[in-house]
Amino acid sequence: MKTMKIFIYLSLAMSSLSTYAQCDFITENSSVIDIKNNLEWQACTFGMQWNKENGCTGEPTPLTLSTAFGEAKKQGNGWRLPNIEELSLLSSNSCLKNDLFKSYFDIPQDNGEGASPYWSSTQIQSIPYLYYTFDMINHYIDGHTIEMTYPVRFVRDVMVDDDLIL
Repeated sequence: MKTMKIFIYLSLAMSSLSTYAQCDFITENSSVIDIKNNLEWQACTFGMQWNKENGCTGEPTPLTLSTAFGEAKKQGNGWRLPNIEELSLLSSNSCLKNDLFKSYFDIPQDNGEGASPYWSSTQIQSIPYLYYTFDMINHYIDGHTIEMTYPVRFVRDVMVDDDLIL
């Protein structure tokens, strides 16, 4: 019986480790680093503030696309709007369903239409007056004119040190 308990305990411990090892993210202060894609994401949507005890607090500030580009530039240090592929990564990674990562990425807020589109920096080539957005609730891509106001989450490129990877 004791051997069976040890086996079950070790199996559970190993499954927890393997789940964690599949995660592509590590957390650092108010940002989340995607070690697979060499990206550093701000944990909070623009307009919200990071609080170590409570995660992201406050309300997101929806921006027009040109204002979003300007705010990214003001942030400095390489912060920018993500392209559509980068933005869609946030919903495709199983780690974001993990409670640890839920505490770092704020939960998208419904815009009243059952959606939460975020701006990307990617222009739709066939319709140049539209830019791609990514709906963080429904996980789909759409296109909108630059006058619309939507939330943004800034990202920057980062070189991940192999020592950070477990």
